[in-house]
Amino acid sequence: MVGFGTWGRGLRSGGILCFGDSLTEGFGVGRDEAYPALLQQRLRDHGYPQRVINAGVSGETTGDALYRLPKWVRAQPEVAIVALGANDAFLGVPLSIMTSNLAEIIVAFQGAGSRVVLAGLSIPGLFGVGEPEAFSSVFPDLATRHGVSLVADFLAGVPGQRRYNLLDGFHPNGAGYHLIMERVWEVLQPLLPPV
Repeated sequence: MVGFGTWGRGLRSGGILCFGDSLTEGFGVGRDEAYPALLQQRLRDHGYPQRVINAGVSGETTGDALYRLPKWVRAQPEVAIVALGANDAFLGVPLSIMTSNLAEIIVAFQGAGSRVVLAGLSIPGLFGVGEPEAFSSVFPDLATRHGVSLVADFLAGVPGQRRYNLLDGFHPNGAGYHLIMERVWEVLQPLLPPV
């Protein structure tokens, strides 16, 4: 997997950018256990040449992501996997703002010629976030509106499950990231050229 220092290398020749927050970065686990690293190994195992870049930043909201977006758009990844929004929910960012920010991110990557995979999220009721159904509907609505691929529920079966979580009950452990990688792989593989 490619680190931050080599962000410009390899992307234009078929790189896959994982653009997100702590759920991408791998908060609480080694970066080699987070889903981008597992995805890189899956690609290698199946003979794909694409390189995976982990561009996750813990604690980031969709608004924060807009500030660093231009650097990654300039890199013109073949595929950009966008997994953002959980921190917006926890911090009470209005859904209209979160939706607008995600749309801007999607359109920017599409403008650079990237195929976009959007990670759908749902927020378990145990976190006390208001309007969970309205929050969850943002992602399929955006995917339909902008014609992008959707990982329907990026975290399905992970939050609140001790087997798949860190002690905070939300962030995935290594086993949880394996579930997430499989979910992402199902959506990503059809977008890749045959090997």
